[in-house]
Amino acid sequence: MATAMPYPLGVETAVVIAIVGGLGLALIATILVLSKSKDGGTLAAVPPPEVPPSALTPESLKKRYGRPGFLPETEPGDHGKSHFCGRPWLAEGEAWPSCGRCGEPMQLFLQLDLDALPNGAPAQRSGGLAQLFYCVNSKSECEIHAESWEPFKPATMARVVDPTQPGAQAADDLAHEPFPAQTITGWQELDDLPNWEELLKMDVVMTPEVESYLEEAETPQDGDKLGGWPHWVQGVEYPTCPDCGDPMELLFQLDSEDHVPFMFGDAGVGHLTRCRRHSTKLAFGWACG
Repeated sequence: MATAMPYPLGVETAVVIAIVGGLGLALIATILVLSKSKDGGTLAAVPPPEVPPSALTPESLKKRYGRPGFLPETEPGDHGKSHFCGRPWLAEGEAWPSCGRCGEPMQLFLQLDLDALPNGAPAQRSGGLAQLFYCVNSKSECEIHAESWEPFKPATMARVVDPTQPGAQAADDLAHEPFPAQTITGWQELDDLPNWEELLKMDVVMTPEVESYLEEAETPQDGDKLGGWPHWVQGVEYPTCPDCGDPMELLFQLDSEDHVPFMFGDAGVGHLTRCRRHSTKLAFGWACG
């Protein structure tokens, strides 16, 4: 909205102050200089100087893009519904999931009770158990030949099962060279932020102050975590849902040799993602440096 100042006789110019409101930003006052022709013609606006786009500060960055993440607290065994490795819940009469390439039983990497996740976590109370199986058969090298670093490959399985249906936890761990199980007993919440590359993809104007803050904060958090922002190794790589084509969101991050004693390539990081619209659609992929 522009308000003209009084235009006295014999004065060639008048000043108009335009108040411009930005989305959630402070109001900016821009002065437009108008000129009047000597013969009493109409006022013509002189283009204002360019104003640089508003950039984030560390505080506004945290307020706008901060997202809760949760580090797992564990103890040995697979006696809970949420655990790393160990014995999965299987439907009545269901065989242990096997690799689509070598046919061997796959290792359970993670099982999450989606009805028991902490407040603020993705997929909270969406129902079911999220499960991730991965073939670790080194003799057949399924990880390499099946390109298991990419989502929806035959040597991995990411799914959601319904434990309210007939079924039970498997009696024995049938995985090839089973990894020790760890039950998730609690969660330690943290404030997580995206990395600079993800911010640029969201058209965020970076400043040296924000870049320095991100480096010092060492964000996003690495290691195993529920929710938060992905710790990308080779760039932003969200898979798309095979049903709707929407980008999937991070459910759980699995780092090399954290709670699962397995190395993704050369110290890689894996991401279990889910579709917001199709909550039972999961995907898993990883990348290394």
